[in-house]
Amino acid sequence: MNNRRGSRRLGPKIGTALVAAATVMGTVAGTVLLGAGSAAADPVSLTLTYKCPFPLIGVQPISVKIDADFPKTIPVNTPTPELDIKTISTVGATATQGLNLVQAKTLEGTALADAAVAAPEGTLPVKVPVTLQKVDIPASGEFQIGADGKTPSLSFTKPGTVKITVGDLLLHLVPRKADGSLTGLGEFDSQCTQDPGQNNELATAEITGGGGGDTEAPSAPANPRSTGTTANSVSLAWDASKDNVAVTGYDVYNGSTLATSVTGTTATIGNLAANTSYTFTVKAKDAAGNASPASASVTAKTQGGGGADTEAPSAPANVRASGTTNNSVSLAWDASKDNVAVTGYDVYNGSTLATSVTGTSATVGGLAADTSYTFTVKAKDAANNASAASAPVTAKTQPGGGNTVKYGYTLAGSSFIKAPNGTTKLSGGIDAELDLATAKYTADLTLDPTTGDFKVLGFLPVTAKVAFEQAAKTTGSLTGGVLTSSSKVQVKLPQVSVFGFPISNSPDCQTVSPSDINLKSGPNFDPLAGGKLTGEYTLAKLQGCGGLNDFISVFTSGPGNTIDLTLTPKK
Repeated sequence: MNNRRGSRRLGPKIGTALVAAATVMGTVAGTVLLGAGSAAADPVSLTLTYKCPFPLIGVQPISVKIDADFPKTIPVNTPTPELDIKTISTVGATATQGLNLVQAKTLEGTALADAAVAAPEGTLPVKVPVTLQKVDIPASGEFQIGADGKTPSLSFTKPGTVKITVGDLLLHLVPRKADGSLTGLGEFDSQCTQDPGQNNELATAEITGGGGGDTEAPSAPANPRSTGTTANSVSLAWDASKDNVAVTGYDVYNGSTLATSVTGTTATIGNLAANTSYTFTVKAKDAAGNASPASASVTAKTQGGGGADTEAPSAPANVRASGTTNNSVSLAWDASKDNVAVTGYDVYNGSTLATSVTGTSATVGGLAADTSYTFTVKAKDAANNASAASAPVTAKTQPGGGNTVKYGYTLAGSSFIKAPNGTTKLSGGIDAELDLATAKYTADLTLDPTTGDFKVLGFLPVTAKVAFEQAAKTTGSLTGGVLTSSSKVQVKLPQVSVFGFPISNSPDCQTVSPSDINLKSGPNFDPLAGGKLTGEYTLAKLQGCGGLNDFISVFTSGPGNTIDLTLTPKK
């Protein structure tokens, strides 16, 4: 936002979320709040609550309290002084838990805040871009973020009532680790929706006066014309109007909607759709708020997006659910390609647009618990060319209740069996449900059947088919950046061969008791990126292996067996 100092005329032109909402709201307030000449300013206060969807932790509440001084009356055409704004946002404990889980130490980013200024000249929706303060994340609990700002100086040209309301927030957030690197969350967008039923009116004031009795309107602007177009804007010019006192500005209308107000005889209207025709008119106004008749209309068509760019991006590939909560689904996909550049992605829940983001991940919130949803993603470019829809992906939200998140991993690695002095490859998967409050999880472990080749007594070649059966749920924790797990697995040897000849072919050949497999990661384990786990375990003696049971048991059972696994998030 351009917060230039000095008087600005409003006609009615107005020049993470998680922890960043205070800054966002403070900037919104600082963009629209007014103080008037010598008029006394009264304190105003507004608290708003939002729901913001985030990866890993789902939809979370935030609240923002805005405090400022706001005058009850503002003289027309009188520049207002700057005023101080103070805001405080409150971030919930669940958000803190989720950020700590991925070892985030700071949070920063940008935001677009919606506001609206309803003045006698018309109502103008405003999107305010801001840079969010860099914030340190505490170890636990909710926390508050303060922000200070100043209003610009503004003036109104017409008497009446001005009202300022505050709307939704679009956040682009960047959580970072202690070394400044990104967490597994990466950079992500969050479309925060204001909770319904709130009074979002920040302040109102009366614009008084009227220019000393002047009731004569200026002449209508003549010769309106288009002087240039881009894919998303139209530039206009017109001949100056005349007035009995002085023309103070011009209001430019896109159809019946006020698009912008200027003091000169040119204007550029932005945020338009590519390859689309628009019709504009212009009205002149004076210091008393008298407005001229509308000019003759002028129609102009925006370009087809980047000049001749009519080529759509490729469809997003590999769309997958990267996590669920009881009210949200987190998605990720591979970046699309475009002949110029991809500018964003639209995420659809069925046929309904759920959210729009600039990166390759999104969290769709506001969903029902224990319900399946099907999503697709489309890429778009600056010319508003949209790709074909991605392949659909279906995900089911978790049952209601509790601050838990579910994540799944594929696993790959190997285990060295000490007694027979051999290694067997391992593969499979694990699906975990983690409690954010305790950082503890339970999981279902699946290990694929495999084959091991061993040398008994240093020379006897033994081949064993190995199968695994989960004896109890895997449990563990993720604290301080270290993942620990404890699994109970029944090991089975349905076939054992020596020199290629089977010596046991029994489906009942298995350890007499499950093996306790305890694994631990290194430091800085990221649940969204996966990582390596290592550990040791003991194999119990065998039973049910036929006449050579004791012989087979000798070369398999015993302590000192090691395991190395790599967890990779499921796609």
